[in-house]
Amino acid sequence: TLIAVAALSAMAASAMAASVTAYGTADLGVLFTNQKVAGKTTRSTTMESGLNSASKFGLKGEEDLGSYKVGFNYEGEIKADSGSSSLFQRLAILKVNGAFGALQFGRMGAITGGTNGGVMTSGMGGTGTSFKAGGTEALMVTETSRVNNGIQYKTPSFAGFTATVQYSLGTADDNGNLHNSDTFGAVTLQYSNNGLNVGVGFDQTKPANRKSLRNTHQPRTILGYVNYNFGVATAYLGYQYNEHKFVAPGYKYTSLGVKAAEVTDTKDPTKNAERTDYTSHVVTVAAKIPVAGGNLMPQVGYFKAEDKADAANDDIKGFNVAATYTYALSKRTTLWGSAAYVQGKQDNTKNKYTSLMAGMTHQF
Repeated sequence: TLIAVAALSAMAASAMAASVTAYGTADLGVLFTNQKVAGKTTRSTTMESGLNSASKFGLKGEEDLGSYKVGFNYEGEIKADSGSSSLFQRLAILKVNGAFGALQFGRMGAITGGTNGGVMTSGMGGTGTSFKAGGTEALMVTETSRVNNGIQYKTPSFAGFTATVQYSLGTADDNGNLHNSDTFGAVTLQYSNNGLNVGVGFDQTKPANRKSLRNTHQPRTILGYVNYNFGVATAYLGYQYNEHKFVAPGYKYTSLGVKAAEVTDTKDPTKNAERTDYTSHVVTVAAKIPVAGGNLMPQVGYFKAEDKADAANDDIKGFNVAATYTYALSKRTTLWGSAAYVQGKQDNTKNKYTSLMAGMTHQF
């Protein structure tokens, strides 16, 4: 008993010295969807984890070494509806912070996305990447959400400006040869002052064996946002330009960019989606309005995509309309609900997606 107590005491002392913290989120809700694809209507009612915020468990720690701090952050997903989990698949980084800025290495979120440190999509609307079709990314194309073997540097703030650069030696595996690895690079510049926030970002994915692909463009994205807090409400404007080899924006919800004959799974049409060669533009307008002790977040968006690989050069157009409401019961617990409608048109075919969801999020 004495040995066990001594061991536990030593572990606790070590954890305190390194400032190790356990944290997490439990998010669960009910989602109803009505989807019409190629004239066929499919309805579903499901209980899902992570509709508002990913259900997760993590450990983070930091040691103060005087002029700088060294720390780590491990984070994995735990699905609140089933209990299934991944061990630190979301985040696994070593970090060094100081007056010089912030460095981190390992598996991390792409800075041009909205997961684990992504700085761009959250500036385009109050919902960020949450609430599926009701969120900021409903119409956007995200080539890379997380990368392995990443290196990231963020500058200190200079008169309200911060810059972040990120590079991955291999988004999946690092085989020691950059030309034969899928690599990713991104840069963002942000400005914040007195309620005004502005940001621009650029990323590019370079596939393995890219020397043989010189005649084809590599996936790249340009993003920008501006938002301003007027006191009574915050207004958001976002834009994305994308060159990509996947189905068009909105494919998660309307199956646009997928020929009707290729869709065999209406719940997840991307399983059979043909890789195509698109350029796309997305514009979003959103707001966050304090209402009845919570926040009402309306959003509208428009996208237009063009298939460069299609001889007919068909355009794809669509829009989304959404409204989300969140109410904080406490600093840790939030009730929420969201409704969204997405519609797109390609080759005179309209595909439609409607969703309603409600649930609760608890953080610890």
